[in-house]
Amino acid sequence: MIDADVVQTGRMLSMGKAEELPQAFDDWERGYRELAARRSELMRLSRDFLDGGREDESGQLRELQRQAADFLQLAETHIGLEIRFVPELEAYLGPEETAPSVHFASLVLNELYLAAKAHVLAFLRQVDAARIPVSARCARTMAGSLREGLLLAGEYLEAERRLFLPSAERLAADLESWYA
Repeated sequence: MIDADVVQTGRMLSMGKAEELPQAFDDWERGYRELAARRSELMRLSRDFLDGGREDESGQLRELQRQAADFLQLAETHIGLEIRFVPELEAYLGPEETAPSVHFASLVLNELYLAAKAHVLAFLRQVDAARIPVSARCARTMAGSLREGLLLAGEYLEAERRLFLPSAERLAADLESWYA
């Protein structure tokens, strides 16, 4: 029987630039928290248009649009970090240690993100095409597109927390002890 430490050491050595991963994981976790906070804020702001049924005379939709665009940019950065360490997670854990596999989890997350992004982009385009004042009905429709995207982004964040975070934290802790 092969010693588990020997297998793990071999996996860590095969990972290449593994010493850089603890910082990448820290950045990823920080991005996760910031993305979740921004999503919550956008949900709150979009609720004003969904629940209030009011016109947008002062351009508040444009401000919401700016914040939604910033949210997408932050999401792209976050996903870039995630994509960077998915291969390392796969190499570290091995296919036999994960259910669902890291690869499958990354495919699920990608589909959720693309669906969320499509709704947020629809909102951005709708606001671009709108003329102020925006009727209450149109504002509600636009905010509904954003909210749909934000709900999907919430599913993405929850799936990421369940599927990636435990493995990522385990790898980061092992790497920190390995390079300490």
